[in-house]
Amino acid sequence: MYSYEDRIRAVELYIKLDKRVGPTIRQLGPPTKNALKNWYREYQQRLDLPVGYAGRAPKFSQAQKAAAIEHYLAHDRCIAATMRALGYPGRGTLTTWVQEAFPEARGAIVVGQRRYPESVKQAGVMELCTRQNGAQAVANKFGVCRPTLYNWKNQLLGPEAPASMKHPPESPQAREREALEHQVEVLRREVRRLRLEQDLLNKANDLLKKGLGVDLQLLSNREKTLLIDALREHYGLPELLAQLGLARSSYFYHRARAATQTSDRPVVHSDRGGHYRWPGWLSRMSNANLIRSMSRKACSPDNAACEGFFGRLKTELFYPRDWKGNTIEQFIEAVDSYIRWYNEKRIKISLGALSPIECRQSLGLAA
Repeated sequence: MYSYEDRIRAVELYIKLDKRVGPTIRQLGPPTKNALKNWYREYQQRLDLPVGYAGRAPKFSQAQKAAAIEHYLAHDRCIAATMRALGYPGRGTLTTWVQEAFPEARGAIVVGQRRYPESVKQAGVMELCTRQNGAQAVANKFGVCRPTLYNWKNQLLGPEAPASMKHPPESPQAREREALEHQVEVLRREVRRLRLEQDLLNKANDLLKKGLGVDLQLLSNREKTLLIDALREHYGLPELLAQLGLARSSYFYHRARAATQTSDRPVVHSDRGGHYRWPGWLSRMSNANLIRSMSRKACSPDNAACEGFFGRLKTELFYPRDWKGNTIEQFIEAVDSYIRWYNEKRIKISLGALSPIECRQSLGLAA
C-alpha cells in the first residue's frame, strides 16, 4: 500500500521527467510501471489523487449469498451439494456465510454432516452396493451427496469393502449366446480355409496337371506362385501365402522371373571389389549383354546372393581341408569341381529339393 504522499510525489516526478517511466522508477524504486500510469491517469481526471483506496466490490451479491444459504438449508445442509448445484462459492466462503447466518450452529456447520437414522444409512448402502445405475442417482434418491453415501458405506462395511462399481454379471443366456457366436466364427474360418485348400488343389490340377491328392507343400516355389496368381482375385495374398507356406519375398521373386522376357538384359550383382573393375570382367559382361549392378559402400542387397555362395564355398570346401601341399592348379580344379557340384547335384530345400540347374530347367530357364 502506498500513502497519498508517495503517490503524489511519484506523479509529480513522472511529469517532471517528461512522462518517462524508466527514469521515474529508477529514482523512486517501486511502484510498477502500470501502477504509475494508473496514478497519472487518475491525477489527470481529478487533478488530485484520493487520500485512501476505494474498497473492492464484493465478488458475490446479496442475492447470490441468500440463494446459496437457502439451497444449503433445503438440501440437507450439504456444502458439497450446494457448491455443485450453484457453481459457487468456494467451500470456505460458503461456510463463512452459513456461520454468519446461524452463529448458534457453528460447530455443526463446521462438521458439515447431518444426523441420519441408521435405517436410512443401511438402505442407502444396500442401494449403493446393488445398484444398476450410477452412485449419483442413488445419492439423489436419498437426498445426499456422493461423499456422504460413501461415508455411510465406510461406517457400516468398512473402508476395505468395495462399493459395487462393476456392471452386473451377464446372464447365462448371454454367455451361451457369446459362446455360440464364437463357435460360428471358428466354423466360418474353417470353412473358408477348406474352400481355399480345395480351390488350390483344383488350380494345381488345371494349371500344373497335378493330381487332386497332391501335397501343396511339396510344390516348387514357382508352382506355388502360379497358383497364387490364379486365385488372387478371390483370396487375399496373406492367406494364400500362409496356406502354401511360401515366403512373400520368394513369391515376388518368382513373379519377376516369370515376367522377364528373353530380350531383356539380366542384371549381374556384385560388390565393390577391385576385380569387378578389371577390364577382362567388363569385356565379358559387355559380350554377354549383361548389366552390371554394384552396391554402394556398406549396402549389401546387391551382392547378398554372391556373398551367400562364397560363405558356403569357404565353409564346405576351403576351411575343412589343409591346402599346404596343393598347387595353384590343383586348387583351381577343386574350386571348379565344387562349383559344378553345387550347381548340378547339391539340392536345396528352398528350391523344392532340387539343385540350382534342375530348378532352372523346371522353370524353363535352362536347357
